[in-house]
Amino acid sequence: MKDLLYKEFKLSWHPSVYLILLCGALLLIPSWPFFIAFGYIFIAFNNVFYIGRANEDIFFTASLPVRKRDIVRARVCSIAIVELLQVIIAIPFAVINNAVYTNGNMAGMNTNFAFFGFVLVMYAIFNIIFLPGFYKTAYKIGVPMLLAIFTLMIFAAAVSVAVVVVPVLETQLNGLGADHLLGQLPVLAAGILFFVGLTLLACRISENRFTKVDL
Repeated sequence: MKDLLYKEFKLSWHPSVYLILLCGALLLIPSWPFFIAFGYIFIAFNNVFYIGRANEDIFFTASLPVRKRDIVRARVCSIAIVELLQVIIAIPFAVINNAVYTNGNMAGMNTNFAFFGFVLVMYAIFNIIFLPGFYKTAYKIGVPMLLAIFTLMIFAAAVSVAVVVVPVLETQLNGLGADHLLGQLPVLAAGILFFVGLTLLACRISENRFTKVDL
């Protein structure tokens, strides 16, 4: 498993993919729908799977003396690691944003604890939709990717509107400062649980589907 994960980052992930992690700096833009900054990573995922298909990466890996389940686990782990890196890299820029733009975000949700909880939920939704969808055939990428991104767009838009339109959500979830932590920390905790739970579920479903695929 360790060697497969090493193979993922050394061979499957093009170095340019890591440049997209710098999109966390987009949180420095004033009054902007910040969920978009975390959506660029899906371009990287799309490229990884398409390039892998073109290079017959799955067939090559499956020809090695490894289990098909471990092939899936290595890919899912690599995706989860990149998603978490995107969140970690964005945190300092979120802190700077809140320090500089004291009036908050006029175009959506502020970059607070609840925001990052929702970002983790967004990544969890992507994982549970795209990964099992792809590993059902281990070949078709377009439909699962479009379905996942479309669902994420609806989720992000719904959250952005809700925290601005609904007064109690605006007060509890979109505020800045320590006074709002009581409402925001549970959302962050729920986001972490969703991310871990749905990603593990996506991995299990993907493993079961991939073992049935005839390469």
